[in-house]
Amino acid sequence: MSIFDVMLALCTLLCSLVAGLLFAYAIVIMPGIKNLEDKQFIKAFQVTDRVIQDNHPVFLFVWVGSAISLIFCAFTGFSKLQGLDFFLLLSVTAAYLAGVQISTIAIHLSL
Repeated sequence: MSIFDVMLALCTLLCSLVAGLLFAYAIVIMPGIKNLEDKQFIKAFQVTDRVIQDNHPVFLFVWVGSAISLIFCAFTGFSKLQGLDFFLLLSVTAAYLAGVQISTIAIHLSL
């Protein structure tokens, strides 16, 4: 098993954990606070987000690790993969970074 294979498995695990967190947010947290007044909603979102950011080094490892491992796999995949496989890896990397990481940093963390 090569380093690329190990990193691809790690990347899959970390991205799946992030997806699970976002899923839980979408079906539990957001519906739970949607009936609040605007200021209360923002405050509740900030408090929840602060707990995640301040008290959970595992969260930081999963969140940042998913992006780093995916970027590593994309760069490493350049020499390991060809054709459609490499194109799909690059597409997934771009979609994940833009759709999850960058949108979260640009929109949610600014709240």
